[in-house]
Amino acid sequence: MPSRRLRIARAIRPLRIARILDQDAAFLQFIEKHGLTPGQALVITTRNTTAGAMTVRVEDRAGVSLGLSDAAKIRVHLDERPLTPGSARSPTPAA
Repeated sequence: MPSRRLRIARAIRPLRIARILDQDAAFLQFIEKHGLTPGQALVITTRNTTAGAMTVRVEDRAGVSLGLSDAAKIRVHLDERPLTPGSARSPTPAA
């Protein structure tokens, strides 16, 4: 299945992390701390191109803010599996 950079993926669509492009130790520690690892399901909950940032939610974790430049280092693909309530695949409306 083709992947795309998280930065350009559409919001409120179920996604799955395909791979991480940046192998910098500090970046890898950050994404691991927030559960942004290959195979994880996530949704984009907000995107603000003016501020250069987006918020994503992985599984049952709180949302995490990413700069668009960091989001470009994460490859994702659409997750075609059925939505399940209470997971990152079932987004809640942004406040």
